[in-house]
Amino acid sequence: MPNIDALIVGAGPIGLFTAFELTRRFHSVRIIDKLFHPSNESRAFIVHCRTLELLALAGLDKEFLAEGVVKPDLKMMTALKNGEIRNFATLKLDNDHDGSEYEFALLITQNKIEEILTRYLESMGVIVERGMQFRDTRIDLTKDDSLVASTIVSSNTHGVQKAEVIHSKYLIGCDGVHSS
Repeated sequence: MPNIDALIVGAGPIGLFTAFELTRRFHSVRIIDKLFHPSNESRAFIVHCRTLELLALAGLDKEFLAEGVVKPDLKMMTALKNGEIRNFATLKLDNDHDGSEYEFALLITQNKIEEILTRYLESMGVIVERGMQFRDTRIDLTKDDSLVASTIVSSNTHGVQKAEVIHSKYLIGCDGVHSS
């Protein structure tokens, strides 16, 4: 018997949304991230109409819309040496809606997206386990050949590490470009 249905590695927007979707469909999950604290950086800030449609199916669109800024276009500005600010490009953000209810893009920072999704996960009893790093994985033939045995390592702020093996049906990597 697995410890959980899915181990999710990475607590960015994709990992958090994956955990949310699986949990609301009654799957047991653990979500880990190597960072000790959520990032205050934002690598993305535009949510397009198709993503808003998925958020609506999950019942999350209203909170995202309340926290973000609706924009049909984005003006790219530059500051000249003399201090003058000029618009050098305008990007139309509403051209991909193709019949969507959301005929715009939503500007919202990645850290705000993560904050909203984390709050929903916590309300469902799922806590992001921080300071946890994925080490390796293997098929565990001693238990059941359909289970994945993943080793994760927790670190505290003093550098003390503790390894744990988690048995799950699925291992889902959502830890970005430098994926484990």
